[in-house]
Amino acid sequence: MRARCGSEVGRVVAVGAALLLISGSAAFADGRVLIRAGGWIDPQGALHRGAVLVVVEGQRVTAVVQDAVEIERAVQARQAADRLDEYGSAVVCPGLIDVRSALGAVGQLRERAAALEPAARAVDALDAASRHFGEAAAAGVTSIALVPEESDVIGGAIGVCRMAGAGGAVLSANGPLRLTIAASTFIPAREPTSRSGAAEMLRAALRAASISGGPLADVAAGRQSAFFWAPSSADVLTALTLAQEFGGLRLVIEHTLDARDVAGELAAAKVPAIVGPFDFDSPRRATTSAAVLHAAGVPVAIAGGTPFESSASLRVGAALAARDGLPADVARRAITLTPAELLGVEKRVGSIAAGKDADLAVFDDDPLRLSAKCRAVYVAGEVVFREFAREQDD
Repeated sequence: MRARCGSEVGRVVAVGAALLLISGSAAFADGRVLIRAGGWIDPQGALHRGAVLVVVEGQRVTAVVQDAVEIERAVQARQAADRLDEYGSAVVCPGLIDVRSALGAVGQLRERAAALEPAARAVDALDAASRHFGEAAAAGVTSIALVPEESDVIGGAIGVCRMAGAGGAVLSANGPLRLTIAASTFIPAREPTSRSGAAEMLRAALRAASISGGPLADVAAGRQSAFFWAPSSADVLTALTLAQEFGGLRLVIEHTLDARDVAGELAAAKVPAIVGPFDFDSPRRATTSAAVLHAAGVPVAIAGGTPFESSASLRVGAALAARDGLPADVARRAITLTPAELLGVEKRVGSIAAGKDADLAVFDDDPLRLSAKCRAVYVAGEVVFREFAREQDD
């Protein structure tokens, strides 16, 4: 179901005469980029109001300065090759990460002939020139997880891609494997035909991989995680049973309204969960699920589901979860650093810190306020989106 956009949300993702998508603009070649704003979001998702200077050299953040005197000193001491990007009272946020997406690969992530595809890679279906990348960037999204559809018991490796100019670029080709035993795997003329049959097929594949090697062996041994699509609490409990049977299995539970009913079991097993996408028609049982899971001690990420959902869906989902009890800092983290951690790319993206890639989104207020507009987006230090109408007025 597509997220409905009211007047405020529509302004977040409008791409028209007032907005500029920047294609192929290089990072500032010979100097630093100094990004001065009126607030920032730290790695734990807390919003800090007050002057901030984010220093970017090449593709990476090299400093985050919050002391007003030090900021002024750095600005005054900048070299001729440095560039100062001024955003007034705006907030610098880590680039948003959609932990479940089909951006650039719609219709290309399903395999009907075979139910076991551990060696398949979602990134091999990527159309890096898809127009959807520009639309996502305009909403502050800098990275997406390209996730195989839930039609196969083993769907292959999730890829992590990010915005680059007018298209997409691969950040990680061999991410977590996609697993499920749900009814979505029951396709005519092939096995499995039941949940029990799907579970046994997965067990047998994990046992065989432990001997023969390959991507599934990495999952069985705990060297790689797996996203487990679980649309019911029964699926969640079966997933936890499999994790116990295979010892080192590191699972992330996906897309279930029922996970809240087994939140205690997930917390005890130290298994994170992905909820969403949410829209304004989502029932409260759905939009309160993140708060319930968090209260039980389960790490939570919120999915956007782009491009089937609006490019604003990440912020909409986080805002609705915060409205319904999820602490605001956790809600911001649920669309930035937590997805990066679940995807294994947290050392590069997901938060603003020295040494990490300069994937940044600048909003004119807290991104949980849906009236806030995205003013600029940087990916690896390169400006891939900028709202220019306001710059002309500044």
